[in-house]
Amino acid sequence: MAVVRSPVTAAEVDAVRRPVDRASLLPPRVFHDQDVFAFEQESWFACTWLCIGREEDVAATGDYVLATVADESVIVVRSGDGELRAFHNVCRHRGSLIVTEAQGHLVRFQCPYHAWTYELDGSLRRAGHTDALVDFDPTTQGLHPVALSTWQGFMFVHLEPPRLSLVEHLADLAPAVERFAMADLRRAKRVEYMVEANWKVIAENYSECYHCPGVHPQLNRLTPYDQGGNLPSQGPWAGGWMELVGDAATMSTDGHLNGR
Repeated sequence: MAVVRSPVTAAEVDAVRRPVDRASLLPPRVFHDQDVFAFEQESWFACTWLCIGREEDVAATGDYVLATVADESVIVVRSGDGELRAFHNVCRHRGSLIVTEAQGHLVRFQCPYHAWTYELDGSLRRAGHTDALVDFDPTTQGLHPVALSTWQGFMFVHLEPPRLSLVEHLADLAPAVERFAMADLRRAKRVEYMVEANWKVIAENYSECYHCPGVHPQLNRLTPYDQGGNLPSQGPWAGGWMELVGDAATMSTDGHLNGR
């Protein structure tokens, strides 16, 4: 991948990284400038491990989900040998999208344009009227693979050939969350909604509770907005804890755990 020059200057980044009492906010343009967003897509999202779902989303052979990563459509499927595999959702013939439904179950993949058909392991099964073609080798025409790895039941993909394994990439995250046994978690409900904002607005909002007294007063009664901290991190993650008050056991609407 070619090196892309950042549209944000080193001085602007340094100002954000100063001690909190002297730091500046990100310049407003990083939330709306298309050049900044294009840089993020190419230099960040296409070059790192990104979580795209849970393993139970593709539990049975033929189950698949679609994910959009750095503006690329990716298929994640449970293949016949039980392995999880990821591919670019693009036919090798004319570049048509192969799958359009966000989630489903298939015996094999078939391009809707010229009916090229692929096995769940990505290999080309059938390409009509190609038998007489010179130098056409179907064994080299399978779907382009995407690196995939799992951790604690979560599925991660990496568009570029990864320099680090997923475990190496996550560094010291595992011991920080070990007590939650996340591999045993199962989704009870899915809620999806579109937020008309730059992705960094959502990340920033979730990372601070300065807004909690006015926006989330019920939550603030359980965990005061100024009572929390960050865990030390050597990897590409940030997180911490919020202190609970009194006999509150969790951040439910009443502070009780499992209805107790």
